[in-house]
Amino acid sequence: LKCERIEATTIGESHPSYATTLNNISSVYNEQGDYAKALEYLLKCERIRAAAHGETHPIYASTLNNISSAYLSLGEYMKALEFSHKCERIQGNSWTIPSRLRNYSEQHVISVP
Repeated sequence: LKCERIEATTIGESHPSYATTLNNISSVYNEQGDYAKALEYLLKCERIRAAAHGETHPIYASTLNNISSAYLSLGEYMKALEFSHKCERIQGNSWTIPSRLRNYSEQHVISVP
């Protein structure tokens, strides 16, 4: 978190490197099982990467996939599907939906690519 404060001050909160730091912090919270906190950092990261790289860039798609995973861990399956679909539209055939999410969508008759 100290690194986050330093980067926010030195390079600014809209810099792609700051987004990477937020993504890394979210990974730590994810490993600790604090999925809500991980999601908070990922959503900040998403906004920065969308502005910096555009919404068709692979790094943006990776962020969407991470957000989907966070929602999945929180049991928010519809939100997880929403972000998975966004990721799929960018990645195309090189991306596969997580099996746990696919199973949920099949049980609830939701269309998943």
